[in-house]
Amino acid sequence: MASLAALCERAQAIRQEAAVVRSETVRLSHESAAAARELRRHRETFADTVSRSQAVRRELPTWPAWAGPDKAELRLTLVPLE
Repeated sequence: MASLAALCERAQAIRQEAAVVRSETVRLSHESAAAARELRRHRETFADTVSRSQAVRRELPTWPAWAGPDKAELRLTLVPLE
């Protein structure tokens, strides 16, 4: 049979361990939430960048602005049909 003092010490140790685990859980939860916010911000920035890039690409001419396509370039774009 264990003494009452030993049982009290063991209970106190278990309470302290539980408090440490709870504080670690809270810390990790806060870190996880911060990482999720950061990821969301990066994804929004990436989506904005992609949409801006697509808009710019749609506005660009298919041929250089300083010169239209020459006949050789046009021939390269044609596909023979058989």
